Amino acid sequence: MDSRLRDRERSNAELEARLRTLTTLLQKEQKTREAQASRVAELEQQLSQLRSSSRPRAKSTKAKTQERPPPAVTAKRTSKLRKQPKSPKSKPVAKKRRLRR
Repeated sequence: MDSRLRDRERSNAELEARLRTLTTLLQKEQKTREAQASRVAELEQQLSQLRSSSRPRAKSTKAKTQERPPPAVTAKRTSKLRKQPKSPKSKPVAKKRRLRR
C-alpha cells in the first residue's frame, strides 16, 4: 500500500510539473500571437498611408518648360555578325496574356 501511495504521489508530481511547463509555453505563445497581431496592424496602417500618399494627384495647370537636350548623335556600329534568318522549322511562340483583376 505504501508503494502504491508513493507511485501515485510521484506520478502526480510529474503531471503537475508537466502542467506547469505546458502552461508556461501556452502563455508564451499567446503573448507572441498578440505581439504579431499588433505588428501586422501597424504594418497595415503604414501600408495604407503609403498607398494614400502615392496616389496620383490632380495635374497642375503649369506646363513644364524644361526642355531636354537632344540625344547625342553617334555612328551606328556595324556588327560582323548579322542576324541569322530563322529556320522554317521554328514556330513563333505565342505569349500568354495576363488577366487583370
